[in-house]
Amino acid sequence: MQIDDALIGQIAALARLALTADEQANLRNDLQKILDYVDQLAEVNTTDVPPTLHPFVTQMPLREDIAEPFARADDLIEQAPDHQERQVRVPKVIEANE
Repeated sequence: MQIDDALIGQIAALARLALTADEQANLRNDLQKILDYVDQLAEVNTTDVPPTLHPFVTQMPLREDIAEPFARADDLIEQAPDHQERQVRVPKVIEANE
């Protein structure tokens, strides 16, 4: 694929960029190099390479998700600066717009 001035202008307009002539020329050259490299990668023979999502085969150890009561909840609530009826009170974070 060849990158021309019309395509650079379209990309700049979509990105809402005001580019000088030098910046457009640099962008055209950079994009052309990227596309040439992608074309080069497309030539690599990958017929015997299995598709992978990650180069390392790993699996996260899973455990069953079981809710358990926390035995020291009262101790933690007592240490909070402001608490009431087994609940920790915190400062107001969001204020309503009037």
